[in-house]
Amino acid sequence: MGLAPATVTRGFRAAFGVTPARFRAETRLVRTVRELTGGTSPLAEIALDCGFSDQAHLSRAVLAVTGRTPAQWRKVKTVQDGALTHA
Repeated sequence: MGLAPATVTRGFRAAFGVTPARFRAETRLVRTVRELTGGTSPLAEIALDCGFSDQAHLSRAVLAVTGRTPAQWRKVKTVQDGALTHA
């Protein structure tokens, strides 16, 4: 296309409000949290499916952005399931 990478990044940021890298990271984390709260797959499997290098990488990223560990996200699912069965 003949555009410099910086030009593409500026255009993306103007259109979406974040850089392409931030958009990709946030999208990956949204998918990860959905997997954590919506399934029972092992954390290592979720990490690989969502593009993290390993379970520790997933844990650090989730904690850094959400303030909760993957185990805490799993607990949210457990509490929600319990509330539904006791309603």
